[in-house]
Amino acid sequence: MCSSDLSFDVDLKRLREAEAIAQFFAVWMPNDATDWSDWTHVERLVSIFKDSLSERFRHALRVEDLEKNAKEKVLSGVLSIEDCRVVKTLDDLELLYSMGFRSFGLIWNTANSLAFPNSTDRNEMQKGLTPLGKEAIEWLNDRGGVVDVAHLSDGGFWDVVEISQKPFAATHSNARSVTDHPRNLTDEMIRALAESGGVIGLNFHPAFLSGNREGNRLEDHVKHLNHLKNIGGEDIVAIGSDFDGVTGELAIKDPTEMAVLFDALKKEGWSEGQIQKLARDNVLRMLRDVW
Repeated sequence: MCSSDLSFDVDLKRLREAEAIAQFFAVWMPNDATDWSDWTHVERLVSIFKDSLSERFRHALRVEDLEKNAKEKVLSGVLSIEDCRVVKTLDDLELLYSMGFRSFGLIWNTANSLAFPNSTDRNEMQKGLTPLGKEAIEWLNDRGGVVDVAHLSDGGFWDVVEISQKPFAATHSNARSVTDHPRNLTDEMIRALAESGGVIGLNFHPAFLSGNREGNRLEDHVKHLNHLKNIGGEDIVAIGSDFDGVTGELAIKDPTEMAVLFDALKKEGWSEGQIQKLARDNVLRMLRDVW
């Protein structure tokens, strides 16, 4: 995380150079077999994160932490989990919360105890949350955890819409009517998520932006953001790059190049205020409502 090895898209040095105020660091659960348990995997990655903390990089657990750190020019780290497959009971959610997680990706690309993933199979795509998954949404609402619907099936998404009393997020998803991929959201979903007060973080993965797995172009980013804003409003857009989680020739390769995107949006007629909402304010507002 602190390495300056440019084989990674994100490190603390480049986040500071980009004048980022916060980064969500995801504990991702690999599908490949490991020599240790899922819980050991989570504990090891949380330990790496916490060992990286310093006076210049602090763990944020509340919006007040994010705002205080930003004023002091200190980078904040927010812990998220991508795939809640370790959750077999609500006590497991409590354990993750006590470890410092504040954003909860319900699922990755394989069914787990909470939900079913996005799929090209229509029948699979219509499957909703499990009974435990529905309880988990209520628990996260009560406790103050962000419900992340990225990777979720369409049926699961609509279950979240029905159950959640708090804003929720698609932390790294795009618009399906622009690029027809099951990981992206339909216009109806975009409107429902906007009505919840949530946000959609633009994913930089070429397959989700343009349908081309080899690479993407700056205009692909702009096209999706314009569509998200036009359908869901300027309060829904956010940056969900998925740096270090996507491959291909990226038009924006690391946080220091984010200004290129903002400049392109200015040429499209986005105001400074709208770009500020995209860059930080929408996420801060959502977190204030959830946390």
